[in-house]
Amino acid sequence: MKKTTKNIKRRNNLILLAAMISLLSLLLVGCSSEATTKPVKSEPEAVVKEEAPKVEEATVAETIVEETVVEEPTEDLYIPEGIDMESTLPGEEWIQSFIGKVAEPVVVIYDDNTGRKEVVQAGSEVIINPDKDTIATYWPEKGMSTIYHAISITKTIYFENYEINIFDAERLRTVPKRPAMITVTGGPEDWVIEFTILVE
Repeated sequence: MKKTTKNIKRRNNLILLAAMISLLSLLLVGCSSEATTKPVKSEPEAVVKEEAPKVEEATVAETIVEETVVEEPTEDLYIPEGIDMESTLPGEEWIQSFIGKVAEPVVVIYDDNTGRKEVVQAGSEVIINPDKDTIATYWPEKGMSTIYHAISITKTIYFENYEINIFDAERLRTVPKRPAMITVTGGPEDWVIEFTILVE
């Protein structure tokens, strides 16, 4: 009778142990499955944004176009050989220096106060201050003379190779712009120069 009770207890203990083992194994299996099924939170991947290098807009440099000043070609003045335009001599002495050097008639304007010395060019416009300027004509051969057309003169001084004339300022100013002509006679043929007088 005692053996039977002991056997029952032993069997119960074994059943209980087996049950506990089964329960533990179930618990272990459940934990492991939960661990496998539970989603693993992954750290968010660092998104590396590669910024495209900023392309600076090319600034178009304004091209400054320099205005090119086109100088009108100045006509070369005709200066007969033998005339020194840089001379500092007074007007009359300057004309005397032409003798024996200048081989053609020449009309000049001079002003001893300002040092003006100008060879009158054919077809040119000549500015004259009749109160200050003097007009003179040179000729290379003795015995020649001049005729003034449309030029008002109050006094003429004659020399062998030139003559000096003083303007009539009052009469010249009545027509401030006028065509003028000078004729040199006495040579193989007359020498004529035409120009325009502009009165200051």
